[in-house]
Amino acid sequence: MSDSDNQIEYHTEYYKDPTLMAILMIAGFGIFITFIIWACKNIGSNQLALMICFGTIILFLVVLIILKPTLLKNAIINYNANGIGIKLYEKDSNNLYWEYFFLWQDMIAYRFYFDTKLNTCITLYLKNKKKQTFIFKDNKTYEQAISENSVLSNFYSFVSEFNKEKENGKILPKQNFLATNRGYYLIWFEVVLMILALIILLVTKRLSYAFYIFGTALLLIPQIFNRQRNKEMFEKMSSLKNDSILKEG
Repeated sequence: MSDSDNQIEYHTEYYKDPTLMAILMIAGFGIFITFIIWACKNIGSNQLALMICFGTIILFLVVLIILKPTLLKNAIINYNANGIGIKLYEKDSNNLYWEYFFLWQDMIAYRFYFDTKLNTCITLYLKNKKKQTFIFKDNKTYEQAISENSVLSNFYSFVSEFNKEKENGKILPKQNFLATNRGYYLIWFEVVLMILALIILLVTKRLSYAFYIFGTALLLIPQIFNRQRNKEMFEKMSSLKNDSILKEG
């Protein structure tokens, strides 16, 4: 890392395409639900249906494990008073894969998220109504990121300097949809629908179709945990002060 003339160059790693990862997850769960429906209607064996369901999950996880290393790229992030530049390179080579540059004055908000794999996820919200998401393998927890040289500490320091000169048009942290009140009500709406569906199955004595509810619950549970984690992160970012950031090196 080098730091001169109010510029910082930070080296890390980046997951090539978060959208592709999301598509793979959705496709995997889609296949999972399809197998459940097919098993319930045609096999007539709950035990075999469960075996197919869990087999689908295992297959999905294996595919992700195999593909994940191929999505990893080297990244160099350049921070300066004008904006943030991100250069992505092929792993272990100097071949430039993609390059981005965002002016601070073109941003209206940002969102940080730290997952359990020590990845730093950042979404930039722009004035042209577009947004850009990056997932960096920074190998730091939130607590480490605010006390050490990191994607977050560098970003927040420059955003804070930009905001000092602005009465209006400051770049502010933004909540994930699930962390909002609308997300809260959506989750409860899904829970109520599952309860109603279960009651109907009990009344009509068609419990063999309970696999539908089981599959839906598998999709709902991650939403609940995701909402809580995103809500906590938003509260931390909103209460963060510039003197909390301590960069080393």
